[in-house]
Parts: sequence; C-alpha cells; structure tokens
Amino acid sequence: MFHNDTGTSDGQLRASDNFHLVTALGCRDCHARLENAVRAFRGFTVGSLGLRFVSAQAFDGTVDFYVRDSGDRRATGPATPAWVGKTIAAQPEFGKCMVQKVEEIVYGG
Repeated sequence: MFHNDTGTSDGQLRASDNFHLVTALGCRDCHARLENAVRAFRGFTVGSLGLRFVSAQAFDGTVDFYVRDSGDRRATGPATPAWVGKTIAAQPEFGKCMVQKVEEIVYGG
C-alpha cells in the first residue's frame, strides 16, 4: 500500500507533494494524477476557522492532468483549482461518471 522507503508515512495525510513518485516505477500511475492535483491546491489550508488561501504558498507553474494512468495525460495548464475543475468537467467520461454516481446515490446502487 504505502511505501516507507520512498519518504511517505503509512496512513498519514500530507499537505506537501512527493513529486519524485511521479516517475517512480510502481508508483507513477497513481502519483502522476495525485501529485499534480496536490500542487494545484497548494496554498489552501484548513484550520479551526475554515478554509483559507495563502498565496505565498501557492505553486507557481503548470501541472499535468491525467485520467487513467501516467500514460494518459490529457492536458497541461495553470496550477489552480479552477483549471483542474474545468479540465475534469471537460473530459468525455465525466458525464457518464456523474450519471452513474447520482444513480448509485439515489437508487442505492
């Protein structure tokens, strides 16, 4: 599941990225998707008073958007949550996926 030899901790959520896992054999298919998304949301912090954005902590650059695995890069764009959301919604699988999720919730699977 988690690989401690790569610098991650078992079962620990993290606020920073482990971008080196994007190219690590056995890790890259999931981490290509995950680490790019983490970079896009960098700067958003959760505290006792709710969500806030610290612009000095934001990632200044671009991120890649992957769907199935590390070989399925669909887009590259600014590292912002707005761009990630727009890109997710633009994928051809999105409509079917959302219909299936709503159907499962409403009709119990």
